[in-house]
Amino acid sequence: MNPDHSSAGLPAPDTGPAPPTSGSGDKPVSTALDLAWRVLSLLSFYRVFVALILIVLFLATDEPRVVGSLQPPGFIGTAVGYLLTSFVFLLLVSRRIPDARLQTIIQVVTDIAALVLLMHFSGGVRSGLGNLLLISIGAASLVLPQRTALTFAALASLAVLAEQSFSQFQGFTSASDYTAAGLLGALIFIVSLATQPLARRITESEALAEQRGVDLANLAELNEYIVQHLRESIVVIDDNDRVRLMNSSAAKLLGINPDAASGSHLLELAPPLYELAMSWRRRGGGEARNNLSSFTADDNTTLITPHFAPLGATEPSALLIFLEDATQLSERVQQTKLAGLGRLSASIAHEIRNPVGAISHAGQLLRESEAIGDDERVLTDIIHTQCNRVSTIIENVLQLSRRDNTRPQSIVLATWLDSFLDDFCSSNQLGRELIEASHDDVQMSVSIDPSHLH
Repeated sequence: MNPDHSSAGLPAPDTGPAPPTSGSGDKPVSTALDLAWRVLSLLSFYRVFVALILIVLFLATDEPRVVGSLQPPGFIGTAVGYLLTSFVFLLLVSRRIPDARLQTIIQVVTDIAALVLLMHFSGGVRSGLGNLLLISIGAASLVLPQRTALTFAALASLAVLAEQSFSQFQGFTSASDYTAAGLLGALIFIVSLATQPLARRITESEALAEQRGVDLANLAELNEYIVQHLRESIVVIDDNDRVRLMNSSAAKLLGINPDAASGSHLLELAPPLYELAMSWRRRGGGEARNNLSSFTADDNTTLITPHFAPLGATEPSALLIFLEDATQLSERVQQTKLAGLGRLSASIAHEIRNPVGAISHAGQLLRESEAIGDDERVLTDIIHTQCNRVSTIIENVLQLSRRDNTRPQSIVLATWLDSFLDDFCSSNQLGRELIEASHDDVQMSVSIDPSHLH
């Protein structure tokens, strides 16, 4: 691998279309660029600060000066130029032009030239200003690839040694200062080499953190989708009793706009629910399933029973609230009771059918006997008719318990009423002339199962 394209520095220029990748495939590139611009921004502020401090130290002291003692005019001129250049770099970094790699190269070359000149005008390597090169080279090593960073480290070391040779040639320093210059050059290389793994780790850590952030955002979105599409009504409040989450089912049950619920205080949205939540917290948890733990919704018809569950171990903690429509629960209980009653009715009907059948059979045998008179035959006819009627009632009850389909027919009410009156008078031994029926519309008809009219 070409070291100039290593992961420690900026990514290599695009040489062709990239293969299809997942949505997070460009994260390392983006993270490396963000790191480069942050480093350049901090380095620009650092450069302005250093230039200002050097100018202040030069102007605030007289002979012997702390800095610029060897050639004061050259020092102050270089320091002012360095300050102005630093402001220009700061402006370019803020606008991100040109690209980060080119800016880094220009800035590190400027730092090497300016700091070596300032070191020379202050008496050489013994002035200590050469140590400022460590910051510039270290920052550049965070941005540039390893080979490029080592190239600039070598350039800085050679510049320090060249300055030492020039100063000795002019008679300003002695040969013993070569040791300090060599140590400074070695430190520059050490800083550059040590910074490369750090840059790589920072880039990888930021890429991992960004990917984790994307994963968490996706997970939160998935959770939101699942909660919103649950049939159960769910409300989540934080330890300050503000709504963090409310699905559409809960909002509909409480009569609240779900878009306005998030972030609102529970007391403002549903005061009865807030009071029950506070009561639950004061009791220290637990589940109360009595009438006191329910409240009526705004429609004054729906009875709501909340169930609470703490989220977290802190006190007070966030609460997960399940809202149960007690009205629907009551309807389900009622349906269960009706189903049980239907089964009981069917059982009773089965028990009645057998004796009714025996009575009907006995009446039929009695009617066939030659020993009875006409009056007794009328009684046997009544027994037969009423047994048939009871059998029809039993069959209807069994049909209801089995939920069989009804068999509606078109019935003319006037005709049916006359037939019903005949049966009624015969069953109760009444004269037909005692009951008179009048019909305004003799053709009126209804569609119904005939057995259900009796």
